[in-house]
Amino acid sequence: MKVKDICSCSALTISSEESVTDAARKMANHNVGALPVVDYSGHAIGMITDRDITIRSVAHSKDPDRCTVGDIMTDHISCICPDDDITSATKKMSQAKVRRLPVINDGQVVGFLSLGDIASIGKYDMEAGKTLCDISCHCASKSAPGESC
Repeated sequence: MKVKDICSCSALTISSEESVTDAARKMANHNVGALPVVDYSGHAIGMITDRDITIRSVAHSKDPDRCTVGDIMTDHISCICPDDDITSATKKMSQAKVRRLPVINDGQVVGFLSLGDIASIGKYDMEAGKTLCDISCHCASKSAPGESC
């Protein structure tokens, strides 16, 4: 199965010049926890999540009306192509420790793939579970004896 078969096909994005408040409102209005950040030509340059807003803005007492998305976004993002297979997507999520990947075609954001999208396809629920463990768990050597993920 290909990414394009299960990803959301909405290209909801935000500009790096918009305020953190604008990003939070957009996330709330669309019930999403992350937005790809795009430049003036629509190319993905980063990602902003609800966690970024909490940790990098609110926790540091930055004014969300004056702080821009570009100030707190994550750059160097992982992404996936529409024709990539789901297995490669779960591997990429595991390696990057992310639950969501923007779907990029010719540099443009064309959709979004979440771990939830993958889990909703029964055929991939084991891969989704393993990916979630890889994302959420620290390396086994850091766990106390007898502890598991």
